[in-house]
Amino acid sequence: MSSSFATAVSLEYLIIIHKESNGIIYFLSAPGIEVDPSFLDGFKRAVEFDEIEMPGAEGDISQATYKGKFAVVRSGKFEFVVIIINKTPDRFTREALHSFGIKFSSRWARELKVLYSDLNGDVSVFKQKTSMAGNVDDLVEECFHLSVAMPHKLGMPSFKMKGFQKTIWSIAEELARGKQYVLLGELLSAAREKTGKQESAIAAEIFGLIQKAAIIPLKMEELQKIL
Repeated sequence: MSSSFATAVSLEYLIIIHKESNGIIYFLSAPGIEVDPSFLDGFKRAVEFDEIEMPGAEGDISQATYKGKFAVVRSGKFEFVVIIINKTPDRFTREALHSFGIKFSSRWARELKVLYSDLNGDVSVFKQKTSMAGNVDDLVEECFHLSVAMPHKLGMPSFKMKGFQKTIWSIAEELARGKQYVLLGELLSAAREKTGKQESAIAAEIFGLIQKAAIIPLKMEELQKIL
């Protein structure tokens, strides 16, 4: 899980584009990311006018930059799956995208094939939960763990901190001061800037604090009180 942490907090949008129509058939923004219609419209036009090179064969993955962010695209049989992230993609990013693409193509193969015939273009099918596999939102969480990007609160550690772990904790306390929560993406960025350590080392320490319940995801009712 710690290896996918950086991807979870850097992902801003996930977009699925149907190859036949070039239409967006599924879209999800990460927690804390406000939807920017102009960004999405511009990205869709860039794809339509071949300003962004899309991967060819099924299973291929390509990478491009768009308005200062990175677009990583996987080609499926009927669709392109795109993730927009705010950091340079690494191996774990590509692995998460590849896993999502395989599972999505498999679970919704029939719907993708008949979307513009039997289903009359009704994309709500991807939001409908099934008894066996849930919906696409559930698959996004399974592969990208976006719940990590939700606000977290600081607990009362029952263990003694030292070294780098204590440094990360001090930065988390500073970020949480006055607002009762911390965003792990902000914690990762702040720790990287203040310590100069590798992102993977910082992510491992943050994940360790989560495992020890020193950093705790906020429940929905808690979020509603403070946000």
